Amino acid sequence: MAVAPVPDAVFAQLRDLIDKAEIRELTARYNKTFDDCDAEAYADTWTEDGVMVLDGVEDHRGREAFIRDCLNWAGRIVHTTTDPMIVVNGDEATQWCTVISYTRSTDRRDNAFLLTGTYHDTLVRTADGWKFKVRRATTDRNWEAPPPEAGS
Repeated sequence: MAVAPVPDAVFAQLRDLIDKAEIRELTARYNKTFDDCDAEAYADTWTEDGVMVLDGVEDHRGREAFIRDCLNWAGRIVHTTTDPMIVVNGDEATQWCTVISYTRSTDRRDNAFLLTGTYHDTLVRTADGWKFKVRRATTDRNWEAPPPEAGS
């Protein structure tokens, strides 16, 4: 019995699904490493020239800035991302997703709502997999007010 060849369109669809799964995994790794204060691993989710643009806050550019930001929060935040919409175009992609964040106490026994918003990402495929090149965060948070302290 002869096996029919698999059409190129099926391979293209499979590649698209794999890319989207890898981008979702990158987003989860971004959340986990930042929230666990694993600054080096967090910085690894970015390209060397990556930029985090957060409304109301100074942009973070490059590995050292990402490490400083992660260490500054010191595991006192929890990110949840949901509803990703991802478009892959070769070795580049865009992602839009919702973010919900909480502050948490240093003993991890309490948390307080911080914000909701959206991420609009530009990603690139590298030799090490997908990475964030630009992550633009738009939030409903007034950054002039101090963040709520968990446990207070």
